[in-house]
Amino acid sequence: MLVCMGCAYQRDLSVGLLHAMPPGFQATRDSVDSPWLVEKFELEDDEDEGEGEGEGEGEA
Repeated sequence: MLVCMGCAYQRDLSVGLLHAMPPGFQATRDSVDSPWLVEKFELEDDEDEGEGEGEGEGEA
């Protein structure tokens, strides 16, 4: 899902608490009433499958 940050902020002002979150991090929470948990973002094994597909195909 892609959401405009301004639209997200209008719906939930607590998104503003994440303004200083550095690149490469993600924020999650269990519910609207729960605190944000900020942690380093890492790809899961199934998300990076397919990288490099097609490399070398058609080369002689």
